[in-house]
Amino acid sequence: MAVRSRDHICCPRRGVVAVAFFITVLVITSTTAEGGCSTTSDLLNNCLNYLGGSNPPAPPYSSTCCKLLRSNGASCICQMLPTNAGSLVSKATVNNIRSSCRLSFTCPGL
Repeated sequence: MAVRSRDHICCPRRGVVAVAFFITVLVITSTTAEGGCSTTSDLLNNCLNYLGGSNPPAPPYSSTCCKLLRSNGASCICQMLPTNAGSLVSKATVNNIRSSCRLSFTCPGL
């Protein structure tokens, strides 16, 4: 029975990681180059603290949440919202975020 070296066993794993990394970079750069929208999960991860609860804090203007909302614009943000978003988040919370982030757009249903 032939004994394989450790490098021989690890190489395919490194190759898979390299290919996955390359694909990720391509996706990110092509999205950025085309001026695409952020992902829903990216927006949620950065804005969730300002949406939940009975009296959530307003996001600071310089927060990642506000930066994402401003850079994506109305068409991206409104497309991502579920149709029942108005029943999930209070109008006061939406107005808080709009005011704090200095957003000039409103999405239908909010």
